[in-house]
Amino acid sequence: MKILSKPVGKPSFQPFTIEITIESQQEYNDMFALFSYYGTIPDEVTSNADTHNRMHVILREIYDRIEEANQ
Repeated sequence: MKILSKPVGKPSFQPFTIEITIESQQEYNDMFALFSYYGTIPDEVTSNADTHNRMHVILREIYDRIEEANQ
C-alpha cells in the first residue's frame, strides 16, 4: 500500500496580529531608537529595491505607532 499526499490548491496566507507591549520607559526608549533607524536599512539586507522599500514602510509604521504612544 502507498499513501501519498498532494496539495489540492495553493496555500493561502492567513493574516495575524503582532502585539508589542512596552512595559517600561527603557523599553520604550530602546524600541523608539531601534525603529527610528528605518531610513538607514543597508542595501545588503535586501536583494532588490522593492523588498527594501517594503521594509522601510513596515519599520516606519512601527516607529510612527511607538511615537504616537508617548504623546
